[in-house]
Amino acid sequence: MYGEQMREARRFIAENKFWDAGHSLAEALKNNDASVEAQLLSADVFDQQQRFDEEFAAARKAVRNEPESSQAREKLARAYLRNKAPEDALREAQK
Repeated sequence: MYGEQMREARRFIAENKFWDAGHSLAEALKNNDASVEAQLLSADVFDQQQRFDEEFAAARKAVRNEPESSQAREKLARAYLRNKAPEDALREAQK
């Protein structure tokens, strides 16, 4: 189920169907709420939709679940920028 939802989300993203991708990712996270991959894709989808508070929450959860992930930290830095916190973005990028 989780794998199918992730494949579906990636397909929707490739087709620029971000609402559908977000729905698939939400379902994937119900099945595996610790998935860093799903959180990172969710952050990207929220960014595309300009839902910056939700982007921040998804990126922050990804960093909490995998603190050593440079990709998660990059997404969190972007979310800080989108939320007009450049100092926090810089600090996150330097970790």
